[in-house]
Amino acid sequence: MRLLIDTNVFLEVFLNQEQAEAARSLLSMVGEHDMFLVLSLPVNEVERVARATERFRLDFDDAYQYAVAEVHDLTIISLDSDFDRTIRGRMVPAQLLQRG
Repeated sequence: MRLLIDTNVFLEVFLNQEQAEAARSLLSMVGEHDMFLVLSLPVNEVERVARATERFRLDFDDAYQYAVAEVHDLTIISLDSDFDRTIRGRMVPAQLLQRG
């Protein structure tokens, strides 16, 4: 499974918030596999951001991440429930950890 890990997962750890332990475990698990990449959208795919903004009522940064996940076929890992309104949905760190 290829993942898009939302920034809020990292912030959860840095700010030691409610789901920090699950987020920390997830990042450790992913880090063991050395799989961190920074992805962007090709110029010809940028219009996907506007479509996601309109279709799913996402703000710009969520719409951009959604479009990246769509183009690169990634599972969204996020603590942001706005992704629940989308076709791709999201998983929270604890769900992914339960899957092993």
